[in-house]
Amino acid sequence: MSFQRRLLATATLGILAAPRIARSQAFPGRPLRLVVPFPPGGASDIIGRQLAASMSETLGQPVIVDNRPGANTAIGAETVARAAPDGLTMLLVTSTTLAIAPHLPTPLPYRVDQFAQVGLVVKMPFVMVSSPLYPPATMQAVIADARARPGAVNFASHGRGGSAHLVGELWRMAAGVDIVAVHYTGNAPATVDLIANRVQLMFDGTPTALAASRSGQLRALAIMSDRRSPAAPDLPTMAEAGLPGVTAYSWYGLSVPAATPEPIVARLDAAVTRAVADPTVRARFIADGLEPGDLDRAGFNRMVSAESETWRRVITSIRGQIE
Repeated sequence: MSFQRRLLATATLGILAAPRIARSQAFPGRPLRLVVPFPPGGASDIIGRQLAASMSETLGQPVIVDNRPGANTAIGAETVARAAPDGLTMLLVTSTTLAIAPHLPTPLPYRVDQFAQVGLVVKMPFVMVSSPLYPPATMQAVIADARARPGAVNFASHGRGGSAHLVGELWRMAAGVDIVAVHYTGNAPATVDLIANRVQLMFDGTPTALAASRSGQLRALAIMSDRRSPAAPDLPTMAEAGLPGVTAYSWYGLSVPAATPEPIVARLDAAVTRAVADPTVRARFIADGLEPGDLDRAGFNRMVSAESETWRRVITSIRGQIE
């Protein structure tokens, strides 16, 4: 190719790219929308609203929370997957959306590759809790009881194939015991039966599990995190309680449509990083037993892949129960 032709080709590419570059530099230019795939008022909604408020300050535009609950986060996820890839429509993405639901037998209205991952916001460890009326007072005592009475110990879940169900199955496999999942329509009825010892165990997120433990309604046995939580410094990790390598989290991050330009994704990534570093936001997360995100974008993508493989194995092992 002659010098003149190369020069013309370069100039043409520059002209074609100029609108995209200009849009990226002008971003956001107008209000953004954060789709939260949960109803208002719950822990997930609170996390989304804290993130939205901080990002609004960083980006200089309002970030409006749009609650789109239903179908195990699929309704909200589909909304963002079909949105214009301009960075103005974002998803508070969860472990359910990216790592669990794709392996369940229910067809999804989205694909994981329709999203670009922006950043990790927070991780919520699960806590193993028991009824105060159930005699074993430690995790090792529970394991001994379950081994002595196969099939007699039950654990509550918030729905077949949901995170609490799968975490219970993960623990069952690691402990090598025969315990039975009992499925409820939500956390409230499951907790009522757990308090009454109609079921013996449950695996719940830190905010509700720690609150119930502090009030004496439930007994916290171990936290399923890599390290002890500042919100419950006396609660042992699974490794300390005798099951090394057993961790389980719900986590929340930010995703956008996959074709969103890289400069815009980077700008959103910086806003997430600043939000998670905000002392007020961090203090609120830590007080609730949550772990503020500490991964860069590459690390977040690796975490998503690893989590997806973990839950694929668990779901494959119990597929007969959820089909």
